[in-house]
Amino acid sequence: MRIHVKSSWPLIMTYPVKETCQQLDLTYLHAALREEDNEQTLRRMLTVLRANQYMTIRDVLQSSWQELSALRQMGVASCQLLGSLLERITVQPDLLVDEAVAQREQKLHSIKERLREMGLVK
Repeated sequence: MRIHVKSSWPLIMTYPVKETCQQLDLTYLHAALREEDNEQTLRRMLTVLRANQYMTIRDVLQSSWQELSALRQMGVASCQLLGSLLERITVQPDLLVDEAVAQREQKLHSIKERLREMGLVK
């Protein structure tokens, strides 16, 4: 995991994840999981993040370690795993998605946003 100079800085400053990956739902982080990682920790982390309105990788990257660690039930293990996953997708964005799938996801994301604005979907 990278050394964090300021815990109040947005994570995007430490993890410059490609734009195509930022738009993806948090469940895509599962693709960057390794055998030595604890899958239960990932599930717990995703549950906590979703409960606090973090739905996409971009939402997480726009927050800071300070904000994330203040979330109820977001412990040290979850923060460490999140840092490792963000590091992996920064270095190897193809772990999550190829360009064709990313473009399709971007279109779907914008459609979902429009539906939310219209009040048709939560």
